[in-house]
Amino acid sequence: MNPVTAGMVRDPVGYPWSSYRSYLGREKVPSWVRLHPTLHLVAKEGQQRRYQAFAEWGLDEEIDVFYRKGRLEPVLGGEEFRHNTDEMSGPGLV
Repeated sequence: MNPVTAGMVRDPVGYPWSSYRSYLGREKVPSWVRLHPTLHLVAKEGQQRRYQAFAEWGLDEEIDVFYRKGRLEPVLGGEEFRHNTDEMSGPGLV
C-alpha cells in the first residue's frame, strides 16, 4: 500500500483527527475549536451546508490519481526533520 494514500479517506467526515464533523454540527465542538470565525467567512446563512460544499470541493478522481502516482513523500521536509518525525511516529511513516 502506498504510504501517502494509506491515511487518506474518501470522505472528510471519516478522518478521525479532524474538527470537520464539528463544523458540520455532527459532534460536540472541542473547547479548542472556534467555529464562528471560519463559518462566518463562508456565509452568513446556511453556514454548515456551505462550509461542507467548500471543504469537499475538489475531492474528485483527479486528486485521487495525483496521490496514487506515488511520487510524494508522506512527510515533506529535510532529512533531519523527516528523521525526527520517524522517531516520534515510529518506523514506516517516512
